[in-house]
Amino acid sequence: MPEVATPNQAEREFETGTDESFKNTSATAGAAHSENQRVTFANIKRTYDVYQDLDIQAARQALTEQTRLNQIASQALQNAVETANLVSKQAVRHGDIAIDGQWNPIQAGAGDSLTARAVSIDDASLKAIGSVVAAAVANALAEKKG
Repeated sequence: MPEVATPNQAEREFETGTDESFKNTSATAGAAHSENQRVTFANIKRTYDVYQDLDIQAARQALTEQTRLNQIASQALQNAVETANLVSKQAVRHGDIAIDGQWNPIQAGAGDSLTARAVSIDDASLKAIGSVVAAAVANALAEKKG
């Protein structure tokens, strides 16, 4: 069925770019024009891709560095907590030993007997210790002069 022309069809074709003169002009100049557009678009895309790649690389590098810093900070925090735990456990052990020494009658008695033994020296022992010290001092002085 042949297409029937409607009123103002030529005007509509001109406005919408479907008229014959536009089609002919497009066909002759279109190849060069589309090649220029394609090259321009390729250059724009290449430039965009290069800058985007640089941005992506910088973002990845920053993310890697931030991840490493976070790992170091986390490890330092874990070390600090573990050190504090060990110090508190050691303090508890020292406290337990001190309390045990205070309240354990065996340790308390042993300490008293050692203290009593060290304090109670009779006169004969004291004279013997004095004579040994005097002899050692005299011997040292004699060696120094001689």
